[in-house]
Amino acid sequence: MRLAVAGAGYQGAVEAYVTGNHLAADRCTALAEELASYAGMAGDDSTATEFASSYDEAATAAVEAVGELTFALNRRLLAGAVTVTDEEVMEAMATAFERLKLVVEPGGAVALA
Repeated sequence: MRLAVAGAGYQGAVEAYVTGNHLAADRCTALAEELASYAGMAGDDSTATEFASSYDEAATAAVEAVGELTFALNRRLLAGAVTVTDEEVMEAMATAFERLKLVVEPGGAVALA
């Protein structure tokens, strides 16, 4: 038995992967440049507050960059999404414990739910 796979699907996945890598590289370069500007603050207690507020901005930018990249890839590659309720997650956690003898965190139980 042979499976036929349409080549267009692979091409689209490759294009999304390449685009994602370019976006990630651009974001990493920008973040590295921003973090490098904070190097002069090391060891200077008088700038600790300024560093902390600047670091929070850099951390926020990094999280947003990853979110934008993930969203762009998912929007391009996913056909849809499924949601589960908190109750379904709790039931999945209980099932994992009772039947599989596993203790899982809620995020890990979502796929089982």
